[in-house]
Amino acid sequence: MTKRLLAIVIATMIALAITPVLAAGGLRPGSTAYVTADVLNLRDVPQGNIIGGARYGSAVTVLSGPDRNGYYRISYRGNEYFAYGQYLTGDYIETPESRSTARSNQQDETYTYACDSGAGEYRLMFVNVPVRLALRKGPSKDDTRKGWLQHGEPVLVELKAKTRNGYVRVQTLDGRTGYAYMRYLSGEKLEDMVYLYEICDGHEDGDYWLVESIQWYRDE
Repeated sequence: MTKRLLAIVIATMIALAITPVLAAGGLRPGSTAYVTADVLNLRDVPQGNIIGGARYGSAVTVLSGPDRNGYYRISYRGNEYFAYGQYLTGDYIETPESRSTARSNQQDETYTYACDSGAGEYRLMFVNVPVRLALRKGPSKDDTRKGWLQHGEPVLVELKAKTRNGYVRVQTLDGRTGYAYMRYLSGEKLEDMVYLYEICDGHEDGDYWLVESIQWYRDE
């Protein structure tokens, strides 16, 4: 093979390798991406089984990638998937649904509680990490990871809870329980997030506050 032909082959291989990255707009870990396909296939591994889908305009969080085949690891509605980068963009996409929520990563659910169920027992804290925080089975980084807590997500912590190895037991608003690293939980609402909530009557003081309902999304 001549040097000229070899150079052409190498250049072609490089171009093919970077095409998925360019198609996704150079997305970075921690950034928000938007779906450009009618329905984006969400897979268990790159090029693996389809286990879900995200509609056009849906917001996802980039966790890592792309790999050499153009797949990103993403977070969508609290779960992790792999998605092809050609159908993701860093540019905001307005849809009829997103127009009403003013450019947000807003949660679909509104969490509601009976206002007499936990007064004086729990405090609401917020996940204060750039992207996500591991939720583990036990109070150690060596314990099995049960899932993830997202940036800004509210969690319930018992008022009398004690830390072990820096970890504290938490309960998510959708009912999951596990241990999270206390250092990355804040008692104050995060400034880059918007929280819409209703406080239960008489259930707010310096140590805890109990909500009747709450929604949250990133303030962009």
